Amino acid sequence: MLKNAWHKPLKDFLKGNKNISFSHSLEIGASECGTLAPFIKELSSKVIVGYFQCDVIKLNNNLSHFNIVNEAQYIDITEINGKYDLIIAKSVLGGIFREDQSSIDEVNEFINNIKQDGMLMLLDNGKSFFEKNLSNFGARKNNWRFFNSKDFINPYQQHTFSFLSCFLLEQRYSFFGNFFDYTLYVFDLFLSKITNHPTVILTVYKK
Repeated sequence: MLKNAWHKPLKDFLKGNKNISFSHSLEIGASECGTLAPFIKELSSKVIVGYFQCDVIKLNNNLSHFNIVNEAQYIDITEINGKYDLIIAKSVLGGIFREDQSSIDEVNEFINNIKQDGMLMLLDNGKSFFEKNLSNFGARKNNWRFFNSKDFINPYQQHTFSFLSCFLLEQRYSFFGNFFDYTLYVFDLFLSKITNHPTVILTVYKK
């Protein structure tokens, strides 16, 4: 589970918060290609897995592999119902607040509005050192917003990682993609210490 660039900030968070636990948690943005539910399950007695757009059957099959038996639910991050002491979203904000349709002030205003009494963890795509060269690839073609770590105002904690890893090839190319992802991850373990262009940003808010 916790084996690539997206998971390294989560592991760093856990190192500094070893005794943390929650009773009612919500994941937002799960898909058939990835879910943070196994990570959340280690911290929380109840996990609600929310998707916005995905192959629900495949997602539920993936959840069953981790002994998570509750079926995923359609959840729009802009319309959260219920109270949770942990809300965690991976790669969601960039799609809601696209570069050509919004400002970073709107992002921070939205974050303030969805905070609840508990913890909010946002795992987002960071701007790469190679940003200009990547502008015609992947989500960047659709004006997906990529962040700088300083874009987020007054976080409780922030953990960043990666320099080379900009997307996960495992989702598209299985074994060979996984091998390539892991190779970049090993290089990033070193490069992240000497550069300041993280491509993965975990921002934590506590209320």
